[in-house]
Amino acid sequence: MRALHIMILIMLLAKSASGQPPADEIFDTGFHPDVNGFAFENWRSDASSSVGMNVSAMQRMFGDSVCTSITGGRCILSPPAKTWMNEANKAMAYGHCEGMAVLSALLYSGQIAPSSFGSNQASQLSFQNVEIQREIAYWWATQVTYPGNSRRVKDSPDAVLNTLIDAFKNGRNVTEWWTLGLYRPDGNGGHAITPFAIQNNSNGTAKILVYDNNYPRATRAVEINRTENTWRYQASVNPKATKSLYSGNESTKSLEIVAIPLRLQKQVCEFCDNGSINISNTKGAILGGDRVQFWADGNASLLVTDKNGQRTGLLPSGDFVNEIPRANVTFLKFLDDPGGVNHAPIITTLDDGQPSGSVTGTGDGGSMDLVLIGSDFFAQAQGMELEAGEVARLDVAHTGNVLDVKLSTENLGTAKTVNLVLGISTPIGSFTFTIQSASIQQDGTLSLHLDLDQGTFSFSTNDNSNPGQLVIIIERTATATGESQTFANGEYSLNPNDKVTFDLNSYDGSSYGILVQNGEQTKSMTLKDDPSMHPGEETVSVDSEDEYSETGEGNGESPTKNYKLVVYVNPPGNGYL
Repeated sequence: MRALHIMILIMLLAKSASGQPPADEIFDTGFHPDVNGFAFENWRSDASSSVGMNVSAMQRMFGDSVCTSITGGRCILSPPAKTWMNEANKAMAYGHCEGMAVLSALLYSGQIAPSSFGSNQASQLSFQNVEIQREIAYWWATQVTYPGNSRRVKDSPDAVLNTLIDAFKNGRNVTEWWTLGLYRPDGNGGHAITPFAIQNNSNGTAKILVYDNNYPRATRAVEINRTENTWRYQASVNPKATKSLYSGNESTKSLEIVAIPLRLQKQVCEFCDNGSINISNTKGAILGGDRVQFWADGNASLLVTDKNGQRTGLLPSGDFVNEIPRANVTFLKFLDDPGGVNHAPIITTLDDGQPSGSVTGTGDGGSMDLVLIGSDFFAQAQGMELEAGEVARLDVAHTGNVLDVKLSTENLGTAKTVNLVLGISTPIGSFTFTIQSASIQQDGTLSLHLDLDQGTFSFSTNDNSNPGQLVIIIERTATATGESQTFANGEYSLNPNDKVTFDLNSYDGSSYGILVQNGEQTKSMTLKDDPSMHPGEETVSVDSEDEYSETGEGNGESPTKNYKLVVYVNPPGNGYL
């Protein structure tokens, strides 16, 4: 511990020798990046290079409410829980700084023992340790959970500094550990680091000494000008790298700290069947009832609209608005290249029965997803490649046991291919419906309708000139037993404006009844199982013992203009609700 004090003293003597006044106050927790930080740096990841959240982590974070079934001690995640986990894992692939910032403080403060990972201190832990990667992923995810992200100071630099001084004034006996978040004025480029000491100078300047997980073993500093209420941080070791210079003032509110202790609690599962829950947002207002969370992946801007036309998100003009009462906006912190990637924030609103989200292409290319996750249901548009100004909009309406999902577009230059997904959990079983590799044109729509009271699911395509072929796959899963069975058959030709309805109550042990309608014309078909049509198994980055069928993700092998419908339903005789 003495090494840090000696280092700070040397720094202060150097400043004094150069004509600058020494610090009048030092608030030092004893944390030393050389010892208490990780020896490896923040990283990007994919399924082959590292691991993320898994079923065990979801149960640890939220409890058994994330499971649609627990049989033989094995949790099968509900469709919305599985989707939330997948979205978190995809987002943290851009970088793990938030998890590293949180875990380094927890290891130092004794809340988590480094010995549980095979060493006596953080700097001796290896990146090859899968359990460390999993633990970092867990704490990364708490930046988008309640109450994990609820206690924060996103205010003036002076307010942030004063809060840290109060936490660090007792030295090692820290009253509350925090992570420090840095943003650009527009909220993008989020990066998380670990503050551990304060230099408070009599000339109106101060420094927050930090462990930056992008630079292992180094002590770095966020500079505060208390007189002007400004801050700056050079996120690159190269001072000429202007894109890596973070700065702000009282009005930008681009410097924040988020408390760590609340992350140690069980987190509220907003996508589980909690009934009406009361949650305090960051301003202390009570959020009663169910909530809806919006995620956007890829190079796209996100805009959420409620049933009254009020908006939260990025407008086409480039202005960010927050008109929806009590909406919560969480800009993610994850980058291993600060400022290098812009990622849409997570937007959470009260569920008004008609949630709607849209994504607009930024012109940077690549595919993007739009995901809406509510209490016990989710809707998703996957794999769209939108150019600058092209818009995809996902509308969901739900009343009781009826869910409607509609995908529409604006300003499309050419037809787009998309996977449209609807998932829901019930006390009896879980359902996930996926239309894979569907083609949608300008002014066209793709719609899903689920009526659990009637036991029907339908898919319709309007104003699309060449809908293509329909490949049907049905997988049945039972809550009581966790057993599932796959049925598949195809291909069925579709015409424009066809409506395909599946009678979920018609299952006779070997087939389902299907009705295709177009105007006054109707055609009845029977879906029987063809094992040769069963999809191959796809997995996400999980523990070796946790395998998931990733229906709806796509494997690049489905023919263009083909629809693949995947339906999870209950076993015969169990009913629906």
